[in-house]
Amino acid sequence: MRTPRVVLTLSDGGLPGLAQTLPGLGVAVESAPLLRVGKLPDTRALDLALLRLEEFAAVAVTSPRAARIVGARISQRSSSLRRNLPPFWAVGPSTALALGFPPPAVRLPHDQVPGSDRGARRLADSMVAAGVGSSVLFPCGEHHRNELPDRLRRAGVEVEETVCYRMVLATRAEAHAACRRGEIVVVASARVVRLLAESVPPASRPWLVAIGNSSAEAAMRAGWRSLAVVSEPSADRVREVIRLLLTALA
Repeated sequence: MRTPRVVLTLSDGGLPGLAQTLPGLGVAVESAPLLRVGKLPDTRALDLALLRLEEFAAVAVTSPRAARIVGARISQRSSSLRRNLPPFWAVGPSTALALGFPPPAVRLPHDQVPGSDRGARRLADSMVAAGVGSSVLFPCGEHHRNELPDRLRRAGVEVEETVCYRMVLATRAEAHAACRRGEIVVVASARVVRLLAESVPPASRPWLVAIGNSSAEAAMRAGWRSLAVVSEPSADRVREVIRLLLTALA
């Protein structure tokens, strides 16, 4: 009997520890990232924003990747810049840790669950509740969701969005091959879900474990029938959902 295979389409660094825990469920695990970090053609906007850090009331970071880039850039700057940092707000502990330096205060959402990065909207609500002023620097990817800046702007807070990284989508051939190799495919991006839906006919689609509401919504719009949803980006929760799927498929 063939060992069930779980294909992880997450980009490098997504949900640390997940790939290491899944073999304990009796599955083979394959990493097939369908979003990869690409070269940003122009980083001047980010560098100029960081030179003006003292002008911002706060910096909001919603992904470990953006945190690593911003933290590395700041660590290369002068010691006077590093001493005069505004408050940093991070979506969760892993994002705060990825900054890689000790700002005066890295603040988390007020109802943060330990070990979980739970959402940009929750972060924005916490910033509004704390009375954060204008303006807020929001370093982000080229393609990003707008919950945080939209929420802050509705509360009267100016937000300066600065692109600091680009994610490049894989080809349809790569997406089709990833689906063919697994009984269960794990996704954490609506862009990847749309790519998979375009690449694989409905009759050939494996079980899809969609992490996050945007991924789930994209899968439902695409008519992906074999769908399991994990609302929060937690490796433990994804593992449990896959365990339940394997029981149902046995």
